[in-house]
Amino acid sequence: MSNDDQAIVSRMSPVEQRGAANSPTQRLDYGLGGFAIKQLAGRGTYGRVFMAEHKATNRDFALKFVDYKQGGDKHSRRHNRRVEREVKLLHLLHHPHIVRIYDVMHSSERVVMVQEYLGSNSLFDYIQHHGYLREVEACRIFRQLVSAVDYLHRNCIVHRDLKPSNIMMDHTNQVRLIDFGFANIFEWDKQLSTFCGSPSYASPEIVCGIRYTGPEVDIWSMGVILYCMLCGRLPFEGATQNDIFAKVASGRFTMPCHVSKEAQGLLQRMLTVDPRKRISMRGIVDHPWANRFDDRPIDNYLPLRSAVVLQPCQQSLQKMPVYGLDITSTAAALSTSNMAMTPVVCIYHLIDEARRRRESRQARNIQANMVTSSTSVYSADQQQ
Repeated sequence: MSNDDQAIVSRMSPVEQRGAANSPTQRLDYGLGGFAIKQLAGRGTYGRVFMAEHKATNRDFALKFVDYKQGGDKHSRRHNRRVEREVKLLHLLHHPHIVRIYDVMHSSERVVMVQEYLGSNSLFDYIQHHGYLREVEACRIFRQLVSAVDYLHRNCIVHRDLKPSNIMMDHTNQVRLIDFGFANIFEWDKQLSTFCGSPSYASPEIVCGIRYTGPEVDIWSMGVILYCMLCGRLPFEGATQNDIFAKVASGRFTMPCHVSKEAQGLLQRMLTVDPRKRISMRGIVDHPWANRFDDRPIDNYLPLRSAVVLQPCQQSLQKMPVYGLDITSTAAALSTSNMAMTPVVCIYHLIDEARRRRESRQARNIQANMVTSSTSVYSADQQQ
């Protein structure tokens, strides 16, 4: 670890760590002093990720350090809001192919996210190592990506920075979607105007400055990722960013002859310039190629939810303002069946599902402690 990296870690003081416990998103369970930093695991646009061992459990975690911008200008405020939004959204998401966050620590200068450690092998590295992937392997990875992104979209969340370097591979080559710095909540009947993401994976509406709903830009990026897996290169390349943007806007790309007709058909529908004609997530899930090597339906792992909630949990309702949502309007939306696919209802369900998981863990821990105590008493009686 370089001197600069060590300085970043050391500047999070114990006082600032304790202040993190007052965060509205999660109670502090891990102090930074409880970790032994092992090595720098990765660098992103806005932060660094360190591999660290939790001293009490000897488990490895990923500590993601993201600095706040100190200026009061518009760009600094936007960056800081984006950091806070990433933390809040990750605390709600629960999916086998989305990175898990365990805790968050705030200081006046930065935020540290304690996430599961997945190693340092991304899909980008995997493609570089193998060249292009066999279709059966590409399909396996693609189905996991579809599962994760479908889960996001059904919860009215758009990622907006899908690319191979934001897809990690664990030791069993299962994927995890990471880096929610550009993620946001969307509404199906409204449009977003923030133009973000990586140039080579950005959709035509992003590069041309056209407002968009949300899911369609993720679907385009997924098409670019699938092309990379099947072809070992990008579909839209250029010497400059403007060259790349021009090719993206045209939607013209070449297809190697080794790619099957079914895969070509799916790619062409995902990389359709007009977002109104681009394939939907439902179309991807049902596409023959996506089910060619595995006939099981692609599971988005969305829990079964009631269309109407007449008696919402007050504890969960009280957390709605943390996400900028009003308690009264949330209760009203929950009582109306045609509001089931709106952000306010989806966020409530995510909050309430997180509450139920937390209570279930606590109950299991209490039961485990009772069993341990009973065993200890029995052992002591036997010795007497």
